Amino acid sequence: MLYGRSGCHLCEVLADELARLGVPFVDVDVDSDAALRARYGARVPVLAAADGRELAAGRIEPAGLRARLGLE
Repeated sequence: MLYGRSGCHLCEVLADELARLGVPFVDVDVDSDAALRARYGARVPVLAAADGRELAAGRIEPAGLRARLGLE
């Protein structure tokens, strides 16, 4: 899951990098749900595994993302 919001540049950058790496993800707009908006606030993007474990948040370099995803 990629938690973000419309118009978030960092969210777009992370989504583009995930797509480039061929990593499937579900894009979730935190502003579409009051609970998600309260949970994440301005702390987006947040990439979470299927089990809910947080893998990355905010600005992350491509090498760091690959390492966190076990792609190195």
